[in-house]
Amino acid sequence: MKIALVVSHKAVVVDVTITNAWSEKLYIANYNFDYYGLLGEFKHDYSRNHNALPTRSLAYASIDGETLTLLQGNGPPPPPDIQVIAPRLALYSRLLPAETVTERIQVPLPICEWDAYNDPEVDGAIEVDVSRVSLSVEYLRESMTQSITPHPSFRDVFDISGYPRGKLTASADLPKAVKGHKRPKAPKRVPVY
Repeated sequence: MKIALVVSHKAVVVDVTITNAWSEKLYIANYNFDYYGLLGEFKHDYSRNHNALPTRSLAYASIDGETLTLLQGNGPPPPPDIQVIAPRLALYSRLLPAETVTERIQVPLPICEWDAYNDPEVDGAIEVDVSRVSLSVEYLRESMTQSITPHPSFRDVFDISGYPRGKLTASADLPKAVKGHKRPKAPKRVPVY
């Protein structure tokens, strides 16, 4: 996986290229839910209605030192004080062997930390400089799946279960540092491995 970064006056633009290097089908968790309408996509219901449409967005954004950490996949579990009856899990797109997909993620400026259970409020946040981006995309190889169900409404989008999930990760330096808002009480970090 490779990423290329551009900073505009409105956003950090992350161009992502993923090539399937395996000899079997690869499923990448790049259909997530833009809970807060941050990424310029349709603003979904805060109640996390399980019928809401997926978007090609992020599950998670955090600032670790000077690095913006982004995740496409399944974010952290809910905090102990939040009960979720039907959590939205990431949906997958399929890559055949040697196939390549490219997509663009735009993270609006100023950057805020958020996930499905912690909204991107900036009140009380600490302003920090962000000079690097790290993106992780969860994946499953076909041999790791337990079930593959085509989504009834979206062509070439799948609901998949299986383990162990892997992560494709790429990092790059920003052409210039940007401002980020780090929460005083940071949300639970997603381990990047």
